[in-house]
Amino acid sequence: MNVIAATANVSKRTLYNHFDSKEALFDAIIEELTQKAELLPVCSFDPTRDLREQLIELALVEVQFMTSQSVVALARAGISRVLAEPEVG
Repeated sequence: MNVIAATANVSKRTLYNHFDSKEALFDAIIEELTQKAELLPVCSFDPTRDLREQLIELALVEVQFMTSQSVVALARAGISRVLAEPEVG
């Protein structure tokens, strides 16, 4: 919670005003990651195009998503929570 509050440039009290508990914050992180993943463009196979080219395009979209600052930050927060309390995972 300290790291998240510092990253958001708010106090822990402010953080707890928005999220009742660590569990609520963790749930919000998972929800945010899910929403971001749902915004990825749908890739449909086009038999008239080169398969290799299509797979490269798909891979680039996925890599850009997984390495974006917002997704990395959310994933780090989620992973640190699971590492601290494995039963949450």
